[in-house]
Amino acid sequence: RETFLARIAPDAAVPAAAVAAADPILTLPARIGLARLACPTCDHPVPVPGAEMAHWQALADRYGAAAAFAQLSPLVVALEPRGRAPMDRLLRAAQRQHMDAVLIYAVERGRGHAALLDTRNGYPYLTAAAETARRGGKPAAARALAAQVDEATAQLLAAMAARR
Repeated sequence: RETFLARIAPDAAVPAAAVAAADPILTLPARIGLARLACPTCDHPVPVPGAEMAHWQALADRYGAAAAFAQLSPLVVALEPRGRAPMDRLLRAAQRQHMDAVLIYAVERGRGHAALLDTRNGYPYLTAAAETARRGGKPAAARALAAQVDEATAQLLAAMAARR
């Protein structure tokens, strides 16, 4: 079964071996972009719904100055040339917006997938997946995914703070 990262980066310019050999370079405070995709195989972000944006803001508030979340501009992504792997386009657009990392996520039919990637070297800091029963649909899947990302982000930021 194909992973979320494999679907968004089938022909990424950064070879898998290079990403595997990359070292984590994210430091705090970090500016993290949010790229909500319309579907797991889509290559362009859509506006983050208000309730989800409020959740990300609450997460940023919980971590204080350690992390700030900002939506990745769909317009900046649209300026990137077509023909690149979706992940490459999203990472380059995040670089243009001076983001340190980008949280790429999609919610569809009760399932959610997310990956937090370094904009400089593509290093995957975390991945998360959530699935809910059909009852509740996208909103329930988005909440379940957000809970998974919350937990993983808390662990990541704690580990980074310990390295300081």
